[in-house]
Formats: sequence, C-alpha cells, structure tokens
Amino acid sequence: MRRAVFVSLLMMVPLLGVRAWDPWPVQELRGRLFDWMQAIEPRRQDAAPVVIVDINEDSVASLGQWPWPRNVIARLIDTVADASPSVIGLDILFAEPDRMSPDQIARTLKDIPPEMRRRLEGIKSNDQILAESVSNAPVVLGIAVGAAGAKAGVRLPDDMTPVIEIGDDPRPFMPGYSGAVSNIEALTEASSGQGVVSFDLGSGGVARRFSGVARLDNQLIPSFALEMVRVASGRREVAVHAGLAGVEGFVSGDRFVPADQQGHVWPYFSLHRSQRFVSARDVLDGNFDRARLQGAYV
Repeated sequence: MRRAVFVSLLMMVPLLGVRAWDPWPVQELRGRLFDWMQAIEPRRQDAAPVVIVDINEDSVASLGQWPWPRNVIARLIDTVADASPSVIGLDILFAEPDRMSPDQIARTLKDIPPEMRRRLEGIKSNDQILAESVSNAPVVLGIAVGAAGAKAGVRLPDDMTPVIEIGDDPRPFMPGYSGAVSNIEALTEASSGQGVVSFDLGSGGVARRFSGVARLDNQLIPSFALEMVRVASGRREVAVHAGLAGVEGFVSGDRFVPADQQGHVWPYFSLHRSQRFVSARDVLDGNFDRARLQGAYV
C-alpha cells in the first residue's frame, strides 16, 4: 500500500511541475478542450439581460463611415438612456479630440475667413456634447492596457473605482501592464466608471478569458464587465479575493465571480442569439422596442 502511494506521488510530481510551468502545448490543449466542451454543451439562457447596440453594416450605410462624429454617439446614448437601462457600456475608446468637431475643423482649415473661423470655434464641441450625454446616464467607459499605442506612466483618474483586497495580495499572481490608453479627460470625468476592455488572446488568437481585475503598474483596475455590474448595482467598489495559492475570485454588486489563479475569468458561452442585438440605425431612428432595453445591460 505504501509503495503504491509512493509511486502515485512520484508520478504526480512531474505533472504538477508541468502544470506550474504551463508550457505552450499545455495551454493549447487546455484551450482546445475548453472550446470542445463549450461546443457540445453551450450555455442555455432563457433571459437576455445584455443587449448589444450594433454598429453594423446597415448603420454605416445609413449614417456614413466609421468613426461617426461624437454628437451622433451622444444622440445614440440619449436615446438608449431614455429607455431606462441599468447601465450603458461604451467599449469604444475616445483617446483623442473628435477631429469632426467644429473647433477642430476650424484648426484644420487654414484658408477660411476669420469670421467663419470664429463662428466654428464658438460652436459647442462634439466632445462637450458627448460628455453631457455621458454625465446624464449610467455610462461606463473603456480603458485598454498593453494595447498598441499604450503609454507607460499614464495617470488614471483620482476617482477610479476602488478595488478592495480581501485575503492575500493578488498582485504577484496577476499579469501586469505598464501602459494604458484611456479616454479624453472631459469624458472620463463625466462617466460613472471605467473598466479594462482588453482581452487575453490565447492559442490561435482566440479570446477565451478575461482578467477580472487588471494590474497597471501597482494599481488594480476592474474589468469592463465587473464595472458595468458595479454601476448597475449602485455599489461604490469591487473586491478581489486571494489566498496563498493565488486569486480566488471577484465581487461586484452582489455577485461573486470565481477566477483562476491568475485572476482570469473563463465565461461559459451560449450560442449566438439575434435577440441580443439591435441595430444602431434602428435606435437612432426610434425603430426599436424600448422594452428590450429597460433594465438591461446595454
């Protein structure tokens, strides 16, 4: 009996070593197994609490090429907000001033009469219009970490959502980033929250998981998903639970979300459902069922 136990333990040691090392073949196998399990038993959902306002081909054909002027985005947010959603998430980065804003056009055009330039500069900017719409609705903005064009040492807003640490320090277990891309100051100040939209692309460039909380230098920032749940619940903070073995999970609102050792959340995916989507063109035209957005995560 003792010999059998000894042999079993002896066999487990290299397996545990391989798991701790987690080389590429192990990651690839785990990813493929994850995909296979999702395919044979996708998540079943009767309700559709999340609604996606889709900037689809019909919307672009109707309203012009992307990016749209931000006064159009403002009108989109105003229309969605009128339907009383629980929260609105904008997973679009507005890192620079809107070049289609009247004041920006005035700076770009060199050979226009001084009177026309003064009039253009006197018109409220598209960024101001969008900031007003954002401030009047429960809007969460995105932050990209480790993205192309990310700047090291980016100063994040002082009123970032606090991440409460319960248990051990989670930072040694989490992947860290030194650069980020955020939104212009006017929009950041007007928003109800900001969350990380970046995904960890696994084998084959497939997004199977996301970090519940990202570590930017030494600061912890909630993910876009957790931040939307927090804003919808009316809470002020999110929390991360960690132990000696690593991250255990996160709390946002009244929900505990389990995570792996490094703080990655692996969603249980459902099949594509057309009921989740509404065209941005239809929203702007008023040609949509407002009840679909009421109380939803949009």
